[in-house]
Amino acid sequence: MVHIHIAIALWAIFAAIRWGDWKNFQSYYPTLLFVIACHLLYKVFAFDQHHIWRLQGEVFLNHLGAYLLHVFVILPMAIFIYLSTYPVTLLKQFLHIIKWILIFVVVELIGWKYGKIAYHHGWTIWWSALFNLNMFLVMRVHYKRYLWAIPLGACCTLFFLIVFDYL
Repeated sequence: MVHIHIAIALWAIFAAIRWGDWKNFQSYYPTLLFVIACHLLYKVFAFDQHHIWRLQGEVFLNHLGAYLLHVFVILPMAIFIYLSTYPVTLLKQFLHIIKWILIFVVVELIGWKYGKIAYHHGWTIWWSALFNLNMFLVMRVHYKRYLWAIPLGACCTLFFLIVFDYL
């Protein structure tokens, strides 16, 4: 049996060890906490069984365990690598963002193919791609100017809450 959530977490840890800017970890830490807080906030909104996507558990992980593994290990390590390797020039920045969106979409498609993620209430991989674009842009803004990221993130969150009938 494939333990995809655990495999992704191990990959994220090893990749962060390899490509993460550990000397400057403190500068990334507030943004990593922001990522964690935002994803936990989604769980609060989805708590009433209005999940637009839901991770499926495995032998050693139920739904909540898989979700927490993503929130506290996979996402922070991925964002750490994303920020650590952020290029200087505009064209390279654009390509960097596209690369990370593609990585997240491909990993999600693999999870969907193996039944480890389910979509509900009209959510699709295309919504995930749009969400990932939003997430990577807001994370970069948060890293550079965190006060700007809060209203920007709130507006983006409000958009998704309205579109998917949370409000």
